[in-house]
Amino acid sequence: IFKVIPEKSDDKVVLSNGGIRIPNLGNLPEQNYAAVESALLSAGFTNVSCINMHDVSLGLLQKPDRVESISVNGKNVSSYGKAYMPESKIVITYHGR
Repeated sequence: IFKVIPEKSDDKVVLSNGGIRIPNLGNLPEQNYAAVESALLSAGFTNVSCINMHDVSLGLLQKPDRVESISVNGKNVSSYGKAYMPESKIVITYHGR
């Protein structure tokens, strides 16, 4: 009666082939990009890069070094826990000078 959700089934295949899960990184807009990068590297991901948006100037409401988004293999990550291979391309986009 109950069917397996395809995404969960895909995760099992990835995990059985050496994949790892994206750790819970908290509320991204409040996170420092370096801390997020460190967490992903500690989880076992090997292809993590950071892109500075160069959108911060002097001002009180600016968010320097705060994460804007994370993408894995070109797709934005909207939730945590999904499994990917360790060499998947992860890009952290952040606000900076």
